[in-house]
Amino acid sequence: MLMKLAKFTALDTEHLRAFLKLLEFDGNQVGYLGQRSSLAMEVGSYLAGADIDAPIRLKELVTRKATSEYEKAPSITRMDVLRALEVAKDALYPALCLLPLDDPSIPAIRKLRSFKRL
Repeated sequence: MLMKLAKFTALDTEHLRAFLKLLEFDGNQVGYLGQRSSLAMEVGSYLAGADIDAPIRLKELVTRKATSEYEKAPSITRMDVLRALEVAKDALYPALCLLPLDDPSIPAIRKLRSFKRL
């Protein structure tokens, strides 16, 4: 399984080890419906209002980006997420984005470094 993760993530040993330390699996949900309900609650805690379709739209976004259609640009940007959630950037205010993003996508290695700083 480690070899498969290393292949899919294309991380070197050190970065893969750091990633795996951050990765947490929750095996408390039995079956598909329990997992789906848990996902809906987790995603719902990040969104304003009760949007029951948001987890499905995010799942579809990830699924689409994993296809050969997006082979040259598989990263998911902030705008992709906002479009999937049918939210305009202005609707996120008054909360300002405090992340200095020159590029709207964040490569996994930058994420790992960011987590280490936290």
